[in-house]
Amino acid sequence: MRLGIYALSITLHSKLINREDRDMELTEEQRILRANVDLSNHFETMEYCGLIALGKCEVLDGYPTASTDGINVKYGREFVAKLSDPELRGLILHENLHKARQDFHLYAKLAKIDHRTLNIAMDYLINWSIVELSKKTNGWITLPKGGFYKPEFNPENWTTERLFRHLLDNPDDMPESQEGDGDGDGGDKG
Repeated sequence: MRLGIYALSITLHSKLINREDRDMELTEEQRILRANVDLSNHFETMEYCGLIALGKCEVLDGYPTASTDGINVKYGREFVAKLSDPELRGLILHENLHKARQDFHLYAKLAKIDHRTLNIAMDYLINWSIVELSKKTNGWITLPKGGFYKPEFNPENWTTERLFRHLLDNPDDMPESQEGDGDGDGGDKG
């Protein structure tokens, strides 16, 4: 069944791309679908194709940003509407990198200590990868404005747990609070 849905999404994507009116207004759901297929077909991101197809994708009114529980992804309609296509691809990859890293399963004990700090530590490491990918793709994918990023917090030098403990001990390295902080509801974070 999942494969059939994925094949249908590729067919829909082709129709969206090949329309004569390429400037047509797409819904946020259609934009996410198009970005999912773009990510699944791009040389630098196709390895995430299975993760992108995994779980349920919801677009919700009034939801602050985006989040994942490690399987399903939720996107805020208003947040998605503000993003450029490269930023939307970055957001979708960001949520799927949380899935790939199994962050919230591996670090459940740290989440009980300070969930927000853990999410920011994970975001720093994930977003570093997206910034690097943006360089390789000449901006085809970009980190959405406001994404937590400091070049010194990278997976070459930091583990999630080490960065989490560093941020707890060095609150000056914590970013300013942002709308939603990327946290969803019900234990979802992204």
